[in-house]
Amino acid sequence: MIWLTHKSLYSGEMFSGLIGLESASAYFGLCSAPPNPLLIYTTFYPKIETEFIITIPTEKVDYTDTIHLGYDLYVTDPYRTIYDMILYKTTGRFLYESLDRFGYLFDYSRLVEYMNSHNLGSLFEEIEKEKHRYFEDD
Repeated sequence: MIWLTHKSLYSGEMFSGLIGLESASAYFGLCSAPPNPLLIYTTFYPKIETEFIITIPTEKVDYTDTIHLGYDLYVTDPYRTIYDMILYKTTGRFLYESLDRFGYLFDYSRLVEYMNSHNLGSLFEEIEKEKHRYFEDD
């Protein structure tokens, strides 16, 4: 969580929006990928690109199933983070590593329920099979 308290977030202008899924997965300890730069989807700013932060302007930000971090900054909860990975077709080690770690950190049965309630249950099952094959071959 050190990357979230980086001085660039608190110097000058406060950032508002939703942290991107790569940074969200790092925030929850689901992956080992470095979270820099921090991606923030926002309706408030034009594109800003620094060494540590990139804002991505968008027409609408979906704040469903998010956690408020302070000011107007949000991160998707861990269940939605995995959902977004699948929805946006994240593949390979990043997805499989996140799924593998999820069960150690959060309620896996709730994740299955979340996927089923969002009509991704069968796709989630297929991805789980692929994940097992991936780690067996690794």
